[in-house]
Order: sequence, then structure tokens, then C-alpha cells
Amino acid sequence: MFKSLALTGVSVLSAAVLSTSAHADPGLDPHTPNGGALWCQGGLGNVALIPFCNGLPYPDGSYWHQEAASPFGIGGPASLPWKPPVLVKP
Repeated sequence: MFKSLALTGVSVLSAAVLSTSAHADPGLDPHTPNGGALWCQGGLGNVALIPFCNGLPYPDGSYWHQEAASPFGIGGPASLPWKPPVLVKP
């Protein structure tokens, strides 16, 4: 009896933990880039070794653009300090 209750408790607890980590973050907007998290739905690249991160363009062609504050960092683009995104209009 105790063994089945313990097994049920472990099953319920593991299901609760796994179900919360399986959902995507609803706060992520594909139009807003986040270079530090490498969330660049409009593209990730670099100009003169300065990484940039773009969000998806809006229907009018405008898009959010974010650049790294420095090309120097250990660990790739995610480890760099990033400037705030700016809106680029066509």
C-alpha cells in the first residue's frame, strides 16, 4: 500500500515538473529581437564583426534591429552585451 502511494506521489510530482517546462514562453514576440538569448526570428548576422539580431518584419516592412555593444566576448554572441532594439522603418 505504502509503495503504491509513494509511486503515485512521484508520478504526480514528475508530471507537474515536466508539464511546466514543456510550454513555450508566451512573452516572446517574434518581432522583438533579443540578442542575448539569440532570439532573432528575422535573422542573426554581423557587420564588421559586430553581431546584429533582427525581429520579424511587420507588414509595412519595418522591423526591430539590435546590435551588440562590442565584438569582443568569450562564448559567442549570447555572451556579449547588447544595445536596446531600435525600430528600422523602410
